[in-house]
Amino acid sequence: MEDDVFFDDVLASFTQAWGQAQNWGAGAQSGSVRDSNITYTLSYTITCARQPGMSAVSQAALLAYGQAKAKRRKVEGVSETTLVGWSIDRLRRGGFALAHASDREFHFRAVGNLANLVERRFGGQSHASQKATAAG
Repeated sequence: MEDDVFFDDVLASFTQAWGQAQNWGAGAQSGSVRDSNITYTLSYTITCARQPGMSAVSQAALLAYGQAKAKRRKVEGVSETTLVGWSIDRLRRGGFALAHASDREFHFRAVGNLANLVERRFGGQSHASQKATAAG
């Protein structure tokens, strides 16, 4: 063991380049190097830098999502407010934080695609059923 109070040793270095074919090196990696003074191994993990984004989900999509879940579980007589609340809670459990809400739209902050999938799958469906209800 070396006792060096100056911490100015020049370390041998290595370079590793990752490309798309290697999935940019994502995952656990290590590299070893040595020179006449030192041998060492550097272990590291490469992950994607992900920043939370905002996703907007309509109240109609949250309602339709809640209705689909209630139907699958054979639950009847649940209020619309409770169904929307169940959907918001499901998104929360998926890592989505409710950032803003209005009477028609809810904005969630998170990394991921669940909120967008709920809007895409249930938003159009609920808008169509609301239009049919309004017209009928």
